[in-house]
Amino acid sequence: MIIQLLAIMCVSCICWSPFLVTMANIGINENRSLETCETILFALRMATWNQILDPWVYILLRKAVLKNLYKITRRCCGMHIMNLHMWELSSIKNSLKVAAISESPSSSKQINKQSLSSMGQ
Repeated sequence: MIIQLLAIMCVSCICWSPFLVTMANIGINENRSLETCETILFALRMATWNQILDPWVYILLRKAVLKNLYKITRRCCGMHIMNLHMWELSSIKNSLKVAAISESPSSSKQINKQSLSSMGQ
């Protein structure tokens, strides 16, 4: 699911960015002070949170959980929100109808007649 992928990417970037920036800073400035050691320790602790948070992202952002969350918010807000599943089905059905009509031989004859009559005028 796209939502899970985006959430995992965000968690990963947030958790690993301090460590990567700290290491780049040390590589560029070659600074080895006590403050740098504390910064490395903090950044490493942030990086370990990635492994802790990833399973929670997968658990909380499952399709079933998101559907239940959607139902709860729809009830709480009191607004009628269009059912996306029905919209997807109806748009697919309409697309199939249009495709079937345009591919049928009778519709091509009607189109040819209309184009011939418009040329004759």
